[in-house]
Amino acid sequence: MNNLYALFEQLKSVDDDWVVVQHEPETARYGRARRRLRRLRNEAVFLGFRTLDDSSRVFEVAVFLVAGRGRGPGEYACFRCFHAASRLLSAVLFSYYDGTENSPVINNEEAAVSFARQNGFWKP
Repeated sequence: MNNLYALFEQLKSVDDDWVVVQHEPETARYGRARRRLRRLRNEAVFLGFRTLDDSSRVFEVAVFLVAGRGRGPGEYACFRCFHAASRLLSAVLFSYYDGTENSPVINNEEAAVSFARQNGFWKP
C-alpha cells in the first residue's frame, strides 16, 4: 500500500506534458483538463486507489479539486498510472468531470468520496 502512495507522490512531481490526457473525440472539457493538470495533481484531494485485475503494474487514482471560492461544481479526475520496480513510468488522465458537457456535477468532497466509492475506488 505504501508503494501506491509513493507512486502517487511521483505523479505529483512530473511535468504536465508527461501526463497524457485521453478522450475520444477531443472535447472542450478535456482541453480544460489538460490546462488544469498541475492543480489536479498537486492541489486536489486524494479520494482513493483502484487496481486492475489484469496487472500488478497498473493502478488508478481518483482526486477532487474544490471549486474556486467554494462555489459551483468541483473537478473530479482519475489517472491511470503505469509502474515497474517502484518507479512511475507513465500516466493518463482518463476521466474528468466538471459539471459541463453532461458530465456529473460533484459539488463537494463528500459527494466526490461517494462517487469514487461507487466506482470502485478505495482509500486505505
